[in-house]
Amino acid sequence: MPPPEVYVLAPRQIARGPDEIRGQPGSLAFIYTAYPDPQGNRWFLRPGHVGHEQMTNSHEMLRALFGPDAVRIAEQVVSIGEVYRDAGLGYPAPTGEVREVWDWYTIRRLARRENLFGRSGTLHCRRVVMLWGTPPGWEAMLIEVLGHMGIGSESDALVIVLNVAQYEARRFLPTIGTGRS
Repeated sequence: MPPPEVYVLAPRQIARGPDEIRGQPGSLAFIYTAYPDPQGNRWFLRPGHVGHEQMTNSHEMLRALFGPDAVRIAEQVVSIGEVYRDAGLGYPAPTGEVREVWDWYTIRRLARRENLFGRSGTLHCRRVVMLWGTPPGWEAMLIEVLGHMGIGSESDALVIVLNVAQYEARRFLPTIGTGRS
């Protein structure tokens, strides 16, 4: 169960959710996955201008997002398409080569059911971790995310879920004796 909500930022300040900080200098885009990738990673981080769709389009990432269902999901979201190039005819022509075509929208829609997607940055002079949703177990995932970002019990960072709920990040972190700070 999450800690009590706080009301630090006005609704208009968080109206676009995590997209409020997309592309901001120093912002980060992240995914914390339900399963490890083949190298054992569950934490994926890119600069904040990178869209999550650029993070999800690989078979290794499907394994991290969907675990044992990755092959089944790949059958739904990866197709084979022709490669086209300008052949000097005034329009692109097929080259005879093929490539994988990824349906990143469907990947993200399905993956958000059990993986934590978000961005981190600064919003109105306050460090924020903004999440796109609350999949099952999101609080435990968030504790891992806060650790990866170096946000500890002394931080005044905010956690913002979608464009609705606001929490003090430190209130998610366990402390000795009380279970919460």
